[in-house]
Amino acid sequence: MFLKTVKFFFIKKSLKKSLQDTVMSRFVGQFSTVGLLIEKINLGKVDVILDVLLANGFDANNISVLVFDKRKNDKQSSTFACFGCEEVNYKGAFKEGICTEFIHSNFDLLINYYQDSNPLLLAITNQSKASFKAGLPINGYLLNDLIIQTSLDNEKAFANELIKYIKILKNRI
Repeated sequence: MFLKTVKFFFIKKSLKKSLQDTVMSRFVGQFSTVGLLIEKINLGKVDVILDVLLANGFDANNISVLVFDKRKNDKQSSTFACFGCEEVNYKGAFKEGICTEFIHSNFDLLINYYQDSNPLLLAITNQSKASFKAGLPINGYLLNDLIIQTSLDNEKAFANELIKYIKILKNRI
């Protein structure tokens, strides 16, 4: 428990420092690869979001999902890649593995489907090499290029709004 608190402290500290240097969107006009970052408690909502993405021309092979699980005791039961607090060392940096792989993936679109100000999720969003980031509003943080004002329970409206804005962005560029 103490080590987890120390990890979160260092993550928050590095997050605050890196937010000062944050440069917004590096969007180039085409969305082909998608990353989806979500908490395990919202895992049931992934299918709705994926269905909307697939129905609008996204390829299932170009969509990666990373799930945060507080406990991470049943990671093999999930069909998606899961991570937990053990993916972070005592200095608050991510260990080599699925998190660093996800962070260094050059997604055209990163979808952040969480509202919790969880330091691990915030750090992944902030460090991501994604060209364009979209998600729900997160108190006190401006990590997304597109913030969709909807509740966490209304995943269908979130996905439809996201697609609507993606189409607008494609037409403008």
